[in-house]
Amino acid sequence: MATNPVSNLLSVEIKQKIAEHARLNPEREICGVVVMDEIDDSVQVIPLPNTHPTPETDFRLPANTIPKYGDRLQAIYHSHWEESSPALLTPADVINARATGVASIVYHTTFDQWDLFDPNGLHPWPLKQKHLAPKQLKFYLGWPWEWGRSDCLTYFEPTTRECWALPFKIFNG
Repeated sequence: MATNPVSNLLSVEIKQKIAEHARLNPEREICGVVVMDEIDDSVQVIPLPNTHPTPETDFRLPANTIPKYGDRLQAIYHSHWEESSPALLTPADVINARATGVASIVYHTTFDQWDLFDPNGLHPWPLKQKHLAPKQLKFYLGWPWEWGRSDCLTYFEPTTRECWALPFKIFNG
């Protein structure tokens, strides 16, 4: 998958398009993809139907979505809407992002909040990222602890890649 900086994945224009899609079905989880245009390398939002049997509480992309977009696929997005649902990606979302190597975005329509996880990025909470280098201790301070996203092993991954130039990956699916 091609990688794009977080700033491109959640530009104001991309956020507006995802939020507009979510507001069309405010009491259902919506989903779609963010892809790189083949011609001019612009980033585009493509809404897709939610094929999950209970779209009020979960989402599923149509079959073959990931192979269809291939290296152009930058992120998979979906929404949360219930007040009891956090404005955070679930552990399953993070696991799926790691398994596919594709960033995951969630937009919470009720709270108007965002979360993003990029399995190819260095920071498990990029929307809260401090603009520091991974070689600085402060880069790692203040991460909320979450199993599979920012636990002890995920602290180790950016260190091995950036400080020691070792090709360590947590998930090798």
